[in-house]
Amino acid sequence: MEIKYFLMLINFILFFQVIGCNESVVPPQESRKKIQLIINPSFEEYGRPSLRGWKCPEAPLLKIQMVAPPGGQFYSIFLKSRDVGAVASTVVAAVLGNHIYKLSVWGRVTRLSALMQLFYKHSDSLSIRKSVSISSAKWNQYIVYDTVSASHGDSLIVALSGTISSSPPPYTWFDVCELEVED
Repeated sequence: MEIKYFLMLINFILFFQVIGCNESVVPPQESRKKIQLIINPSFEEYGRPSLRGWKCPEAPLLKIQMVAPPGGQFYSIFLKSRDVGAVASTVVAAVLGNHIYKLSVWGRVTRLSALMQLFYKHSDSLSIRKSVSISSAKWNQYIVYDTVSASHGDSLIVALSGTISSSPPPYTWFDVCELEVED
């Protein structure tokens, strides 16, 4: 009798293997890819330093250095201080309609503070939407969100500003500056 039950168990197992009784696998949800608006968020391309897409002051106010935060690649920009601060900026076309934007940057300063700013340009008017003080001596990620309702021809401007002069002069580093559409 034990052999009969044993054979039934083997048949039962074989039956389910033959008909393919496998755990049903639900395909993973496709993650929505966020729209990245800054063409050169990490100040490098193909492993080499690059300022493509950015309007920057000339040396010695700006240098590209081989230091990077977590998640960065190899290089970051280094801004020296001056009377009005050194500024690196990029202009991107705003996405038509009402959208939530996420602006983030990794930054650090030797002392005092620097700024990450988001401007919105509509027709001939320019307004500051967000401003964040970069104040950490260690690499830190700074993030802001804003909702913008854009029309045709509108743009967003991201500005990374070094510190204002003092003695001894403070220095600022920025890397991985991303502007994404969140919705």
